[in-house]
Amino acid sequence: MRSSETGQMLFSCSSLQLKIRKGGQKNLEKVTDSLVNKLREKKIEKLTLDRGYHSYHGTLQRVRERLLSEGIRI
Repeated sequence: MRSSETGQMLFSCSSLQLKIRKGGQKNLEKVTDSLVNKLREKKIEKLTLDRGYHSYHGTLQRVRERLLSEGIRI
């Protein structure tokens, strides 16, 4: 996560940090749980999701839906 105001790196969240080697729905949930926890720790309630060259479906869509269900505004 990067601050849109300062461009400073706030934190990162990845499967490698959680020592997850394989994909899958359960592992995606673990990474998303970690992301939600870090957002709450930093008291971030609103963010912009930059999908880059990725299409908005599949994994990215599930992450977005989870963030919305947790009350994070996108």
